[in-house]
Amino acid sequence: MWPPKVMAMASARPGAPDENSGCGTTQAVITTDPLVPRAAFGVLNTLLFFPSGAIYPIEGFPVWLRWISYVDPFTYAVHALKALLLKNTGFAGIYSDVFILAGFSIVLVSLSVAFFKREI
Repeated sequence: MWPPKVMAMASARPGAPDENSGCGTTQAVITTDPLVPRAAFGVLNTLLFFPSGAIYPIEGFPVWLRWISYVDPFTYAVHALKALLLKNTGFAGIYSDVFILAGFSIVLVSLSVAFFKREI
């Protein structure tokens, strides 16, 4: 059985907002060209990484950028990883981040299901 800290780190890894939240699935369902989601995802990764607090603390952001960081799923993954790796906390220290990321996942997967068009 995996130690709880390893399991908590796996649930909050940096790619979690991308791969597990359904963001890529939502993009793939909306577009018809298979290359468009890959290109859009590269741009989104770059744009969402900077206000996440990974490079500079969120407290130092201007108010408008702070609001963007609150709706950025990367912010919660970065916060969870910092708590696990730098503060040596367990799941108790990141449960709110995991629940927020799960909420993002539920919303985006629901959007994917709603936009999915089945054609024969």
